[in-house]
Amino acid sequence: VLIEGVNVRSDGFKVLDTGGETGFGRSEFMLKSEWLVSADHRLELKLGYATEQSHETYLGLSASDSELSPTRRYAASQLGNMEWNRTQAELEWSGRLGSNVRIRSVAYHHWLDRSWTKLNGFAGGTDLHALLKSEPGGQAAVLLAILRGEEDSTTPGQLLHIGTNEREFHSYGLQTSARWHMEPMGENVRSVLEGGVRIHGDHVRRLHTEDPHAMLDGALEAAGIETITTLDSEATAHALAVHLHEELSIGNLHIFPGARVEVVRGWREDVGSEESGALTRATPLPGLGLLWEPGGWIDLFLGAHRGFSPVAPGQPESVEPESSWNYELGTRVDLGAAYGEVVGFYNDYTNITGQCTFSGGCTGDDVDRQFNGGAAQVYGAEVVAGAEVELLGGLSVPVEMSYALTRSAFTTSFVSSFPQFGSVAAGESLPYVPEHQAGLREGLPTRGGPCRRG
Repeated sequence: VLIEGVNVRSDGFKVLDTGGETGFGRSEFMLKSEWLVSADHRLELKLGYATEQSHETYLGLSASDSELSPTRRYAASQLGNMEWNRTQAELEWSGRLGSNVRIRSVAYHHWLDRSWTKLNGFAGGTDLHALLKSEPGGQAAVLLAILRGEEDSTTPGQLLHIGTNEREFHSYGLQTSARWHMEPMGENVRSVLEGGVRIHGDHVRRLHTEDPHAMLDGALEAAGIETITTLDSEATAHALAVHLHEELSIGNLHIFPGARVEVVRGWREDVGSEESGALTRATPLPGLGLLWEPGGWIDLFLGAHRGFSPVAPGQPESVEPESSWNYELGTRVDLGAAYGEVVGFYNDYTNITGQCTFSGGCTGDDVDRQFNGGAAQVYGAEVVAGAEVELLGGLSVPVEMSYALTRSAFTTSFVSSFPQFGSVAAGESLPYVPEHQAGLREGLPTRGGPCRRG
């Protein structure tokens, strides 16, 4: 039996104009127990609970206020608060059938309830991003003063909408896999055949509301107006996945063919809107990998695999799953005290998708929508090198360096209402794909001896 618990807490580093908390507190607990039923069978139970409260906000500062006091928070953000609770339960059984077959089954359920109260904007519809980007005059200056708590709300359009996004998530399922070890022609030919099936379900309930508040003497006061419901919906997805994977070794050659089929059925119901029908999509996902060990110190490998990301429930039928063919070719060298790896990769997307979020610049009905991004390519190379540097006294220090060069491009032109896509011309780079990434990792030996890479 293993029991773990952790509590993390901070007073926050920002300062509200009106005073108040800007920090967070988080606690997490886990219980894990294992029962050896027999020499060949084992049961494992895992239970978890976590909770968090964060006094956080999306609201930023104007350029001049940020320069004067970057840790300041306006009075209009004083009700910002995010709370969530999460539970998890997993029951796993593993055992052997005969001497060559091993089976593992897991049943699981995860639940998350999250509520985030925050400033959504002014009742008059003024865009908060545009308001903070420059130092305006006239009515805009009055609205900025209301955000700071320096002036009171005097008209209906100056009321502040404080929105609460309540969401409840359930994720549950059962998966079973079996591995069959064989040596049909002695030790030079080995086979490990794995097959598995997973039944999975997701459910989310979203209730988004707004309550008008007035800024009075630097404090937010409820305006006594009926709560506005901006979203009341439930979305459900059921998925069936079946896979078959082979690990075939013939001397120094290892062949890894495999295939998976994903069948996803999803639907969404919105209060006050016409119910959309369920949509079912089946996607085959083949793949093949090869590994050759010509010597004890070098490996050569290549692979081709199809990848995809399913469409969220309730999206228009025109939104296609994200799908791609992913290729890699490389070599690894291990000389004992030194090692290295060079890999080239090419990802060919037939359709890349974008997910609209409030923090990503989306507002209104666009939040949670998915958008097609058309065909795209991501390609490049990665180099890793490491060694154990010998020191005096028989000690050694492991050092590892890595560098990745990545290029990306849309291969189709289109115009999208997704802010991160916008107007795209073929050949333009994908957003948020870094071209250069480098890393340096270094270790120090302990009294237990020199560090070794795992």
